Amino acid sequence: MCELRDVVEKLILFKAEDTAFKLLKTMAKFANNYKHHEDLGINFLFLNKVEEATKYFELAVSVCDNSEDLYYLRNSLIKLYIESKNFSKAKIYIEINKKIKSSPELQYYSNLLNGKNG
Repeated sequence: MCELRDVVEKLILFKAEDTAFKLLKTMAKFANNYKHHEDLGINFLFLNKVEEATKYFELAVSVCDNSEDLYYLRNSLIKLYIESKNFSKAKIYIEINKKIKSSPELQYYSNLLNGKNG
Protein backbone atom coordinates (compact mmCIF):
# COMPACT_ATOMS: atom_id res chain seq x y z
CA MET A 1 0.00 0.00 0.00
CA CYS A 2 1.19 3.47 -0.83
CA GLU A 3 1.91 5.81 2.07
CA LEU A 4 0.62 9.37 2.08
CA ARG A 5 4.19 10.67 2.22
CA ASP A 6 5.02 8.76 -0.98
CA VAL A 7 2.08 10.37 -2.78
CA VAL A 8 3.05 13.84 -1.56
CA GLU A 9 6.67 13.29 -2.64
CA LYS A 10 5.56 12.23 -6.12
CA LEU A 11 3.28 15.22 -6.48
CA ILE A 12 6.12 17.53 -5.48
CA LEU A 13 8.45 15.77 -7.90
CA PHE A 14 5.97 16.49 -10.68
CA LYS A 15 5.62 20.12 -9.58
CA ALA A 16 2.07 19.57 -8.33
CA GLU A 17 2.44 21.10 -4.85
CA ASP A 18 -1.03 22.65 -5.09
CA THR A 19 -2.53 19.23 -5.72
CA ALA A 20 -0.56 17.80 -2.76
CA PHE A 21 -1.86 20.61 -0.54
CA LYS A 22 -5.45 19.97 -1.65
CA LEU A 23 -5.01 16.25 -1.06
CA LEU A 24 -3.78 16.86 2.49
CA LYS A 25 -6.64 19.27 3.21
CA THR A 26 -9.10 16.62 1.98
CA MET A 27 -7.42 13.91 4.06
CA ALA A 28 -7.68 16.19 7.10
CA LYS A 29 -11.47 15.94 6.93
CA PHE A 30 -11.14 12.24 7.75
CA ALA A 31 -8.43 12.49 10.42
CA ASN A 32 -9.84 11.02 13.60
CA ASN A 33 -6.88 10.30 15.85
CA TYR A 34 -3.55 11.77 16.84
CA LYS A 35 -1.57 9.57 14.44
CA HIS A 36 -3.57 10.94 11.51
CA HIS A 37 -3.03 14.53 12.67
CA GLU A 38 0.68 13.88 13.18
CA ASP A 39 0.98 12.38 9.70
CA LEU A 40 -0.76 15.41 8.21
CA GLY A 41 1.59 17.71 10.14
CA ILE A 42 4.63 15.86 8.82
CA ASN A 43 3.36 16.04 5.26
CA PHE A 44 2.49 19.73 5.49
CA LEU A 45 6.05 20.31 6.71
CA PHE A 46 7.29 18.44 3.68
CA LEU A 47 5.39 21.02 1.60
CA ASN A 48 6.96 23.84 3.68
CA LYS A 49 3.52 24.76 5.02
CA VAL A 50 4.68 25.42 8.57
CA GLU A 51 1.46 27.08 9.72
CA GLU A 52 -0.64 24.13 8.55
CA ALA A 53 1.86 21.65 10.01
CA THR A 54 1.72 23.41 13.37
CA LYS A 55 -2.07 23.29 13.32
CA TYR A 56 -2.08 19.52 12.87
CA PHE A 57 0.64 18.87 15.42
CA GLU A 58 -1.40 20.94 17.90
CA LEU A 59 -4.46 18.83 17.07
CA ALA A 60 -2.42 15.68 17.58
CA VAL A 61 -1.29 16.92 21.00
CA SER A 62 -4.85 17.81 21.98
CA VAL A 63 -6.19 14.30 21.32
CA CYS A 64 -3.15 12.12 22.02
CA ASP A 65 -3.74 9.47 24.67
CA ASN A 66 -0.23 7.98 24.65
CA SER A 67 2.10 9.77 27.06
CA GLU A 68 5.31 8.80 25.25
CA ASP A 69 3.99 9.88 21.86
CA LEU A 70 2.67 13.06 23.44
CA TYR A 71 6.18 13.88 24.66
CA TYR A 72 7.57 13.52 21.13
CA LEU A 73 4.69 15.44 19.57
CA ARG A 74 5.45 18.33 21.91
CA ASN A 75 9.14 18.12 20.92
CA SER A 76 8.07 18.47 17.29
CA LEU A 77 6.06 21.56 18.22
CA ILE A 78 9.03 23.00 20.11
CA LYS A 79 11.10 22.77 16.93
CA LEU A 80 8.33 24.30 14.83
CA TYR A 81 7.75 27.15 17.24
CA ILE A 82 11.46 27.94 17.46
CA GLU A 83 11.78 27.89 13.66
CA SER A 84 8.79 30.20 13.33
CA LYS A 85 10.14 32.43 16.13
CA ASN A 86 7.17 31.81 18.41
CA PHE A 87 9.44 31.51 21.41
CA SER A 88 6.75 31.88 24.06
CA LYS A 89 4.91 28.79 22.77
CA ALA A 90 8.19 26.86 22.50
CA LYS A 91 9.00 27.69 26.13
CA ILE A 92 5.62 26.40 27.29
CA TYR A 93 6.21 23.02 25.69
CA ILE A 94 9.82 22.88 26.89
CA GLU A 95 8.67 23.39 30.47
CA ILE A 96 5.94 20.76 30.15
CA ASN A 97 8.32 18.20 28.68
CA LYS A 98 11.08 18.95 31.21
CA LYS A 99 8.67 17.94 33.98
CA ILE A 100 8.23 14.57 32.31
CA LYS A 101 11.73 13.76 31.11
CA SER A 102 14.84 15.83 30.66
CA SER A 103 16.92 15.31 27.55
CA PRO A 104 19.92 16.91 25.83
CA GLU A 105 17.57 18.05 23.08
CA LEU A 106 15.33 19.92 25.54
CA GLN A 107 18.35 21.42 27.26
CA TYR A 108 19.65 22.58 23.88
CA TYR A 109 16.33 24.26 23.05
CA SER A 110 16.13 25.80 26.51
CA ASN A 111 19.68 27.19 26.19
CA LEU A 112 18.90 28.44 22.69
CA LEU A 113 15.88 30.37 23.92
CA ASN A 114 17.80 31.74 26.89
CA GLY A 115 20.56 33.04 24.62
CA LYS A 116 23.20 30.54 25.73
CA ASN A 117 25.40 28.52 23.43
CA GLY A 118 24.27 24.90 22.91
